[in-house]
Amino acid sequence: MSKSNEEHRSRLPFLGIVAMPLIYILSIGPVAWGLTYFKVPFDSWPYMAAMLFYMPLVWLMQAFPFLGDALAWYINLVNFP
Repeated sequence: MSKSNEEHRSRLPFLGIVAMPLIYILSIGPVAWGLTYFKVPFDSWPYMAAMLFYMPLVWLMQAFPFLGDALAWYINLVNFP
């Protein structure tokens, strides 16, 4: 193998470590949009599953108000008709 292929492969785990949390955080907007657009009841299993999946973000939003404001802005931006 060439040295450039080895260097490229060594960067992939780093990109995955950086990309996965970013995708997780950014996915809350479309999920919130889907729950509101399809009028999913609060006591249904899809709503409860989403709440459990995003509970760490809810905790962060409560612990750090500036982060909560930023995420609330993003969720409202995505949910804007």
